[in-house]
Amino acid sequence: MISTRLHFTQELSAVDENLLRMGDTVRTMLSSGVGAFLHGDVAQVPKVLSDDNIVDRLEEETESNCLRLLATQQPMARDLRRLSSAIKVASELERVGDHCVEIAKNSRKLIHRCFRARPLIDIEQMHNCVQKMLGDSLNAFIEHDTNLAREVCR
Repeated sequence: MISTRLHFTQELSAVDENLLRMGDTVRTMLSSGVGAFLHGDVAQVPKVLSDDNIVDRLEEETESNCLRLLATQQPMARDLRRLSSAIKVASELERVGDHCVEIAKNSRKLIHRCFRARPLIDIEQMHNCVQKMLGDSLNAFIEHDTNLAREVCR
């Protein structure tokens, strides 16, 4: 029984690690997409597109692992909520990754059109805010920190 519980705990940790990898990759994608726009650097765009494949793979792997654990371990209460929440988190991170792809593609279009708007101070501030929210949200989930989760919502 202890061995089974230890294995289950290890599997939950692996799900958390996948979510953290997804989050790191998405944050990198966001920085590259926004950076391409802010600095007129189209060289960053292909990396965003290739990283999207990584995020998609991690989302599928996370969902598959969670569903396998739900089916084979029949978790109760907290573990059940954690696994179902992990599936939702993975899905949302994948969606953020898709938005990063759109940011990168639109940045490339605007750069090629030699578009330059007024100083882009607001874009950089929004980018910094989103980066912090993404990081804090994932940390709150992984660490079970409800206070940090509430702070992100504020």
